[in-house]
Amino acid sequence: MNAASECFSNKGFHNTTMQDIIQQSNLSPGAIYRYFKSKDELIQAIALKRQAAERDILQQPLNSTDVMDILEKLSTHFFGSLETEETMKDRRVGVQMWAEAIVNPEILQITNRGIEVPLAELKKLFARAQEQGRIDEEMDSESLARVIIALFQGFILQKVWDPHVPSDSYVKTVKVLLRNLAP
Repeated sequence: MNAASECFSNKGFHNTTMQDIIQQSNLSPGAIYRYFKSKDELIQAIALKRQAAERDILQQPLNSTDVMDILEKLSTHFFGSLETEETMKDRRVGVQMWAEAIVNPEILQITNRGIEVPLAELKKLFARAQEQGRIDEEMDSESLARVIIALFQGFILQKVWDPHVPSDSYVKTVKVLLRNLAP
């Protein structure tokens, strides 16, 4: 999967061949085809692996009592991680997956599943923050969760297009936005 990610990141889904992946991996065709029948299966496996890692991160700090602290830690982790080349390689593959989801129902299903968990967790966090009086109770918690996800996805696109866009000032701005959601 690492070799496939490398190829997809550099050449895109459609320009990468199974031969490219075989060459990058230094494995025999039989070794790869034993686990993955096609390039599409590799794409799906990469997406599922990334989503599992993100679910794990979302589950870690959610037991804290300070909701705004949790949100700030999540912002720092998710936005700040975009400064590493390894993460950006994965995100370039992710952006291609978003585009592929428009025309491929299987990829669309995986992409939608990738949003379901963060959406549900953020919605719960925002509802808890509303109960604590930290966020205006008139705001719809699901819509707010979607806005935060959109901020993340939008910043990923900007970083893919221009890796020099600094994450630190973006993270600070997101934190200020979150703090200013109070009534």
